[in-house]
Amino acid sequence: MTHGIFHGYASTGTGQQSGQLTAQLLLGLDRPILTAALSMTFLIFFSVGMANAGPQPASCTGTGACSGNTGPVAPGSCNGDFSCAGNTGPIGPGSCNGNLSCEDNSGAVGSGSCNNSSCQDNRASIGPNSCTAAGCFGNQAPVGSNSCQGLKSCDGNTGAIEKGSCNGAGSCFLNSGSIGKGSCNGLNSCICNTAAIGPGQCNDANECPGPLCY
Repeated sequence: MTHGIFHGYASTGTGQQSGQLTAQLLLGLDRPILTAALSMTFLIFFSVGMANAGPQPASCTGTGACSGNTGPVAPGSCNGDFSCAGNTGPIGPGSCNGNLSCEDNSGAVGSGSCNNSSCQDNRASIGPNSCTAAGCFGNQAPVGSNSCQGLKSCDGNTGAIEKGSCNGAGSCFLNSGSIGKGSCNGLNSCICNTAAIGPGQCNDANECPGPLCY
């Protein structure tokens, strides 16, 4: 069954007549009036769309939050005193929130990372949802996604860390060896480690410590 263009009524009986009448009224308008009406309709839809989008989350709030920063900062990031002061790396959305979180950072920071004073003096890339609990102070090597989420978990780390690793408190503190995917997630599990750790290893507490810490 065919539907009318303007009201969606079936094109039979009163529905068809209603559709035709509406079309005649619109087509009977002078062109300037019709153009103005269509423009007003566009503005109304545009305004409603902008209202639904809402404001962007704040960034760079707090004392000296982005002083001396030269890296791009996404919405909802670098909120806290000196949180991104002196930063030179790109900061993803929802990251580096908390006092001093990314002060003097030079690595790229993924979304939802380096919150709670976590990446001060970091020098390497940080994946999404990583370094979320004061865990990557002075880190020097790349950190994969969902890693280094424990307290002091990757402070002073110099070994590459793959995703889903080093999530226990102190787990990769002062680590210098490479850490495979899903490894070193126990309490102090790879603290001061110097060896290469394969995937899925050393997840018990104090399982693979290095000689410098014990």
